[in-house]
Amino acid sequence: MQPPEASRTEAEPSPDPPRYRDVRYRYSEKMPEVLRHIGGTLAVTTYAAGKVALVSWVDNEHERGEPGGDGGRMRLEFANFDRAMGLSAFASSNGRTLSIGTRDAVMTLQDVGPVAGGLPDDRDADVVMKLRTTRHTGDIAVHDVGHDASGRLWLVATTFSCLATLDDAHDFVPRWRPPFVTSLAAEDRCHLNGMAMGDDGPRFVTALGRTDQPKGWRPGKADGGVLIDVASGEPVAGGFCMPHSPR
Repeated sequence: MQPPEASRTEAEPSPDPPRYRDVRYRYSEKMPEVLRHIGGTLAVTTYAAGKVALVSWVDNEHERGEPGGDGGRMRLEFANFDRAMGLSAFASSNGRTLSIGTRDAVMTLQDVGPVAGGLPDDRDADVVMKLRTTRHTGDIAVHDVGHDASGRLWLVATTFSCLATLDDAHDFVPRWRPPFVTSLAAEDRCHLNGMAMGDDGPRFVTALGRTDQPKGWRPGKADGGVLIDVASGEPVAGGFCMPHSPR
């Protein structure tokens, strides 16, 4: 017995068409030269547009992109990731990975090797990154991610004012928080946001204020930013306007 066919009356609206966002960009005149020199691809996140931008230099003139001189092109590609923020690349004997903090998950892509043909616009690629794992964290505002020397991924859980790792049993595992933050709560008390990695894990972090109240950093964000030593928990510099991404 055949199931009845699905039907739609004339009065029913058509499904919404796909939505597209116009992304505009500018680059310095030296950018093509730098990309050609390093021979790699620059990956940049933009949470407002929900994109990871991949900027690279290609020698083939038939490739689409911005003219760069000397018979090559600067190529810009976009990949969609909802509220993309933290980004970290890691290479090991198991290959290369790229981890991205998004609205409610950390996604890890793996290099699956070169692909000759079969790509859009008949283009070749030296590397193809394929999504391998999605670890759901909830909306914890993962502003930064980084790998230690062993390959363990650390992340800044800004909503909970802490540094965390991932495991198979929890959304995230809190590992460290500034001493002036007295409890683990989803209150964004100091806007912890960036970290500088060492071999054993995070060494320095940035926050927008030394505050222990829900969003207490906001009134002083013009000059209340601090750089904190993770080992001691003590600020090593301050007076910054909205510091991010220490290196």
